[in-house]
Amino acid sequence: MADSRHEKHFVSFAAGFFLLSAPALAFAASSSEDNAEYVKKGRATYVRYCVACHGPSGKGDGPTASSLKTPPPDLTNISQKYHGFPTDKVMTWIDGEKASTAHGTREMPVWGTRFRRGEKGEARALGEVYALTKYLESIQKR
Repeated sequence: MADSRHEKHFVSFAAGFFLLSAPALAFAASSSEDNAEYVKKGRATYVRYCVACHGPSGKGDGPTASSLKTPPPDLTNISQKYHGFPTDKVMTWIDGEKASTAHGTREMPVWGTRFRRGEKGEARALGEVYALTKYLESIQKR
């Protein structure tokens, strides 16, 4: 009889745990799908705007890299340099409207301004910067 009570408590606990965990698991799956979409969009943005300088692999070896005064950085080792991926810093560097001496010279275009031109507006520009940031995070050396 004691085993039966323990089994009932365990079943109740397990059911409660599942009910409380299900939304979190659904959110995690959704977040993972959202993240994959941002990475996909960010890769397309990278190919369109960044490959010429930073190269297809992000190592700073694009076809125009040798013509720049300051060589483009290897974007695959940002996490190593900062001991984790600094999402806020990377977004600030890409946006470019806030001066960042950590980025070095402003030879890199101010993408935030370019993304805001035309009909895109602030929200779309932020989305482009965020997607590009998520893509850069995805290509970090492990």
